[in-house]
Amino acid sequence: AAAAAAAASPVLDEDGALRIIQSVLSYSPDPSTAEAALRDAVSRVDPNPEGPAKKALLRPVSRAAWAAAACGLSALAEKWAGRAAASQDGGTRIWSELTRIALKLATLPAVHGHGAATGSSVSLSPSSLRIRISALDAL
Repeated sequence: AAAAAAAASPVLDEDGALRIIQSVLSYSPDPSTAEAALRDAVSRVDPNPEGPAKKALLRPVSRAAWAAAACGLSALAEKWAGRAAASQDGGTRIWSELTRIALKLATLPAVHGHGAATGSSVSLSPSSLRIRISALDAL
């Protein structure tokens, strides 16, 4: 019976998943390569990505969400951030929320103003800050 239970439980590879995620963050591959690598990483820690997260290791899923957002893979980032938000671990939920904030900020238009003189695409002008604060408040 124990052997059958062991066979039914997939072997999860958290270290392998985190190495892949770090590689994507470090080397910034093109989006299709990044997506394939991140999907591989998540598959190592989430045996049922479309079902309940009961047996998933959500810490690497939250990090994959962040990496996906950093690579411009918004749909995957949102999907994985949503999945990781169900975690009991505070750190995992924080990564999930940070990802959602980054996605929200990425959708805002660039606001040029006082910061434009310094070469910054986003200024720290009061109007720019108000736009970003209202976007964060909406989360």
